[in-house]
Amino acid sequence: MYYNTTSETGDELKESRKKSISQSDKVLDFFKTHKRATPSEVLVGCDSGMLLTSVRRCISDLTKDNFLEKTDEKKKGMYGKSEFIWQIHPLFNFVSNKPKIRPKRQSMISCIGYRGED
Repeated sequence: MYYNTTSETGDELKESRKKSISQSDKVLDFFKTHKRATPSEVLVGCDSGMLLTSVRRCISDLTKDNFLEKTDEKKKGMYGKSEFIWQIHPLFNFVSNKPKIRPKRQSMISCIGYRGED
C-alpha cells in the first residue's frame, strides 16, 4: 500500500502505487523462499534498491493482511539494534498464493490476485 504523504497526483501517484505493490510482491517472494527473516535480512536478500523503511512498510502491510506474522524472537539488525523476526503466516497457502483467510484490507487483493472463496 502506498501512503501518499506528499500529496502526489496523476501519473506520479499511479507510478508510486504501482511501485509499492511491486515491492510488496518482492518481499512476499523473499518470505516464500526463506520463511523467516528480519527487515534487514529482507533488504539484503531482495537486492532491489529498496530502502529499509520501504521493506518495513511492506512487512507491516503484509502482516496486516495475514500473509506474515511477527514472532517474539529478535536478532541484531544491520545497524546493531535488535529487530523482530517475521515469518510466513501459518495459514498462507503457497499453492494458490493467497491466505486461507480473507485479507483484512482491499489493498493486497490486486497485489496477489485474491478473489475470495465465493
